Amino acid sequence: VWWQCKADGSLAENAAPVPVHALLLVADDDEEDLRKLVGKAVEEIEETNSINIVLGEWGNVVRNDHNDGIEHFGYADGV
Repeated sequence: VWWQCKADGSLAENAAPVPVHALLLVADDDEEDLRKLVGKAVEEIEETNSINIVLGEWGNVVRNDHNDGIEHFGYADGV
């Protein structure tokens, strides 16, 4: 949750916690480094006792015959 604040950063009158829906996207060229980074992020998130991880999903880059990365729309990166 986050708290409603004024422009100066102070709490607004009758401030109430507001739920936050967020997406954390983590990527790395090295799978081992990625797994370590995700593990650390999950550990820190769980330590807050205020954030629920709803879904974790792993993905891989898709490449064409020229080894160009393919975006989810089907276009090669950089084209």
